[in-house]
Amino acid sequence: MNLMPKGDHILVKLVEVEEKSAGGIIMGTPNELNREQAGQFIAKVEEIGPFAFSEWEDLGDTLQERCDYYGVNVGDTVVFHRYDGLQIALDEYKNHRLIPSNCIIGKLEK
Repeated sequence: MNLMPKGDHILVKLVEVEEKSAGGIIMGTPNELNREQAGQFIAKVEEIGPFAFSEWEDLGDTLQERCDYYGVNVGDTVVFHRYDGLQIALDEYKNHRLIPSNCIIGKLEK
């Protein structure tokens, strides 16, 4: 089953938040409770709805033009507020959210 976002929504997969021990060992946080305690959401963009980023004028006529102008495309890692979007209750999408495109507040770049 494939979940395709509609309207201005974006399907994102939550990235595991890493914590470091005192000795510098990275420990993953495998559950939703730990993500909530971290107070942030970092996710990878998997699918973009056809009207994403369309609330701003002059970003372009096509979805790709709007995504390029806003700087967010499929595969990018983005940051959004903890309570934004809708958590998906399907097993294959348990670590996913549908968020409105205007909820993206940052992009992580290497």
